[in-house]
Amino acid sequence: MVSEDKMQEEIDKATVALGMQKELDLYSILLRIKYAKDREEVINPEVKVCRAKLEHAWQVDKKVLDDLEVECEKIGG
Repeated sequence: MVSEDKMQEEIDKATVALGMQKELDLYSILLRIKYAKDREEVINPEVKVCRAKLEHAWQVDKKVLDDLEVECEKIGG
């Protein structure tokens, strides 16, 4: 079995990697906007993608909260 310290270390590594990936994604978008002939053509799709991600995150959060509420009711909370 893997120790909790090792698991936490791996979680920390993954968190750092995700943060770096988000920074690279943002930098890439900013460069595309900077050098685009028509900036609106770059910005509009990115706004749609961001909105879709936020809507999805909200749905996931809502589902997690609903699942937690059901589990709490099962144990009498």
